Amino acid sequence: MWLSSDGRARLTARAEEARLEEGAWLTARIEGLGSWLTAHAVEARMEVARLAAWSERARLSSDCRGSAHSSDKRRGLQLGTQGLG
Repeated sequence: MWLSSDGRARLTARAEEARLEEGAWLTARIEGLGSWLTAHAVEARMEVARLAAWSERARLSSDCRGSAHSSDKRRGLQLGTQGLG
């Protein structure tokens, strides 16, 4: 099947139009995914910051308990040695 020069021109124009439509669709899809990823990255950064703050509070709380515990032990040892003396 042979196409006339006009038929080939129309077919070429339609193929180019289809490529442009597909390109526009892909561009919109990529932009949509970019927005989605950006929103989730912001949420993830907020969650990381929240967990870091929680971890720091837990560490400080643990440090306070640990130092209180060790000072209680020291006092107990001092009382014990005073009682023996």
